[in-house]
Amino acid sequence: LIAPYVENSTIDTSNAFVKIIFNESVYSAVSASIDSAHFDSVLFDFDVGDHATDVSITGVTKNDGSPLEGGEKTIRINLDVTGAPSGTERIGIEPQDSSIKDLSNNYMDTGATITDLLNKEPWIKVNNSDKRIMNLDENNAFVEIVFSDTVFSGSGGALTSSDFSGLDFQQGADGNAEAAAIANITNTNNIVLNTGEDTIRVYLDITGIPSGTETIKIGPLNDTSIVNSISNPLDESDTLLFTLKDRLLPTHDSAYVNNANDYILFFASESLWTNPEHSLPLIPQDFELGFTQNFNMGGTVQGATIAALKKEDGVSDLTGGEKTIAIMLTLTPPGQQASGDEQILVKVTDGTSIYDRNGNPMDSGASTDSLTLHDKLPPGIDSLQIINSNEYANLYFSEGIYDSTSGPIGIGVFEDTFIPGPGGHATGVSIDSVTKNDGSPLAGGEKTIRIYLDVTEAPSGTESIGIEPQDSASIKDFSG
Repeated sequence: LIAPYVENSTIDTSNAFVKIIFNESVYSAVSASIDSAHFDSVLFDFDVGDHATDVSITGVTKNDGSPLEGGEKTIRINLDVTGAPSGTERIGIEPQDSSIKDLSNNYMDTGATITDLLNKEPWIKVNNSDKRIMNLDENNAFVEIVFSDTVFSGSGGALTSSDFSGLDFQQGADGNAEAAAIANITNTNNIVLNTGEDTIRVYLDITGIPSGTETIKIGPLNDTSIVNSISNPLDESDTLLFTLKDRLLPTHDSAYVNNANDYILFFASESLWTNPEHSLPLIPQDFELGFTQNFNMGGTVQGATIAALKKEDGVSDLTGGEKTIAIMLTLTPPGQQASGDEQILVKVTDGTSIYDRNGNPMDSGASTDSLTLHDKLPPGIDSLQIINSNEYANLYFSEGIYDSTSGPIGIGVFEDTFIPGPGGHATGVSIDSVTKNDGSPLAGGEKTIRIYLDVTEAPSGTESIGIEPQDSASIKDFSG
């Protein structure tokens, strides 16, 4: 008349099942064999700080995993555990009322609760924000991984790089680094592992300098490659994903002087600020100018200073984070137009002047190429010399000239004025043709031209002629 009861119960090390030994063979009172419906929901008892969050019964089998037939003294109750257990979570299993009996129809007491602690399993620890706890070196040299328990290689001994699946490297948008691999693994004292550890450093071999958008995911090779002291494995899905820190210095990409010589457009590789905390926009003192007049070549502007920094439109004030900056110029002397021979460059004042979003400074040696100011100086007539025979005059300009269509000039671009003078005998003069100073046809761009004259009557030497452009648009230089 003794009802069946549990003599012993043991949770398997893997937490996959509970092995239950009864005092006698047991049977289902309601069906052919015992199944999960014969037990109430698992009583799950856990405290703050415990890692597993739930346990449920997935099935009931013989001790060897085969289906029950009835009359077994030892059974397995298979479990599904949510989350890796800390080892302090307790479960309780009790039968449904009048559901399990022995051969003599004695029913198992519904208060016969089977209780036990789950076995601890390793996991990568998380913080209060449910983020993986890790410490990435400032220079991306290594990443520290913190486990919930001391872990070992599944093949025995200390962890090695072969226990991990390798690194899943993703470059991200505008990423500069190209690849990453595990260099070696140490403890927190940078000593190569020779035993189990709960915190390790995975040293990284990174190809290229990270720009801060590259990500790396690291995890176990498989479900048995990383284990704790009781051989419970780190789940294959338990991985660490982290973003590499930006260590790419901002650089100058290109620059050009606008057509009016008002400003230099400075193009950078990324957004810029004047302070490492990226809270303030650039200021004029962050840049210096280098200026060469090239006086011997005809340069007319003698110097330049930075008047202000503006956004790309040359009007709006900087707010911080601009990649393109208009460096406004003041040329000296005031009002002097550039001849196009002057050269200017922009350089960073020093290595503490300009920063990107992550506090990386622009190198103190960063500089634009030498830029040439645009020619804004109109061509002028230097002199006019008439030969003794009065057949032609050589006209000398300050630079090569063209007509309004950028072709060679013709006689129509000039306005000539005849001045008789006192006692003059000649009565008029006109331009007959224009050539190069050697008499060949003009091609455009000549600094000296020959103007052939048609003089009426013989001059007495008191007559003169004046030659000037027809209007302000009839003669221009190469720059228009």
